[in-house]
Amino acid sequence: MHKVKVIAVALATFIAVGAFGFDIEPKYLEYNNSDVLISAARVQHLIDTEDDLVIVDVRQSGQYNDGHIPGAVNIWRPMYGASSGEYEFRGMRGSPEKVYELLGSLGATSDSRIIVYTHGNGHDAFRFSWLITMYGHSRDKVHILDGNFPAWRAAGLPVSTDAPEVTPVSYTPSGAIDESRLGTRADYERAMNDPNVIILDTRTPEEWWGIAQYDGAFRKGHIPGAVHVNFTDNFTDGGMRSVEELRALYEAAGITPDKTILAYCQSGVRSSMTTTVLADLLGYPNASNYDGSWIEWSYYRELPVTSYFLYIVSGVLAAAIAALVLLHLRAVKQGKKSKLSKVGIGLGIVLAIFWLWYFNLHTLISMDRIGELQMWIEGFGLLGPVVYMLLFIAACIFFLPGAPFGIVGGIVFGPIFGTIWASL
Repeated sequence: MHKVKVIAVALATFIAVGAFGFDIEPKYLEYNNSDVLISAARVQHLIDTEDDLVIVDVRQSGQYNDGHIPGAVNIWRPMYGASSGEYEFRGMRGSPEKVYELLGSLGATSDSRIIVYTHGNGHDAFRFSWLITMYGHSRDKVHILDGNFPAWRAAGLPVSTDAPEVTPVSYTPSGAIDESRLGTRADYERAMNDPNVIILDTRTPEEWWGIAQYDGAFRKGHIPGAVHVNFTDNFTDGGMRSVEELRALYEAAGITPDKTILAYCQSGVRSSMTTTVLADLLGYPNASNYDGSWIEWSYYRELPVTSYFLYIVSGVLAAAIAALVLLHLRAVKQGKKSKLSKVGIGLGIVLAIFWLWYFNLHTLISMDRIGELQMWIEGFGLLGPVVYMLLFIAACIFFLPGAPFGIVGGIVFGPIFGTIWASL
């Protein structure tokens, strides 16, 4: 086995040197595809030797203006993302036509070798690479600078503050659109009950637990059954981890090549890195990236969500309230005075306030979002009246509008019980 590996690496080295006239570092030759990541030294070599080379800096303009690789052109997410109003939520990819127009404006043709880099953690470079290769640009002509711009600076290579003059061209892809690495909401819905498919959450632990919610998302938590591996575990300060480290990382989480892997994050940016790592660096045959990711999933309130943070906090408070109620009833039965009921009510209010914050219900308490508030309360089933009363109390404490609650109470519980629950 070791001899086979040595021969494979030697063959890859021979091919790489022949193709680029550059001795590629052993780290990259270990990957399933040795051309996806590219060192700073190799970028400089291509700048010196390639004629049809387009270097794309995927950072905000202020970062680009402070210094960039000489000759690099600058783009940022809105330039290759969906147009405003195209979706009811943001973060989706732009259409092929929009991306082709962008590539043409950068001076790229179907024959161009494209090098992409971004800021330190690198996910924006992977997103753009994932997108243009899906839309037909040859995979062997798209490279990502390993370690991104910090690696370029660390190598002591020249930095420019001048924007290059670019002659726009008409871009036509060399290949057909390939959506084999594109996941959809329907794929993820089916995957929840499929033992051969792994849903992979690549966000931060706080997002996965349901503690944090980034701007753009509509709920906290994660897709039920999702395995968590933070995308930042893919790399260190020096760039992407070795193939051995990456393989150990994912196999330890039960993510193996025999499974279909569906990765997601907030909006398909961070998960594009993980998808590329699995598919290109480790050679997993079935790995895809959910373009809409958590923003789209959390938008549809009929889709299930798992939140351990919600379960733990709510469970602890509910158990404490139940215990206080039982102790209070025992004290009353024994003819003793008890203030435990007041403590229980206080904890109930705390629970209601927690729910207001956790579910962002303060944003739903308005006349134009009554339908969403109704659907949320109905989701609690038999516990709906209890949830409704606790939230009504919290709304009164924080002087939130009462009209939406009154209307929703009448719709969900009927005019009689709605009035009763609101009056208790």
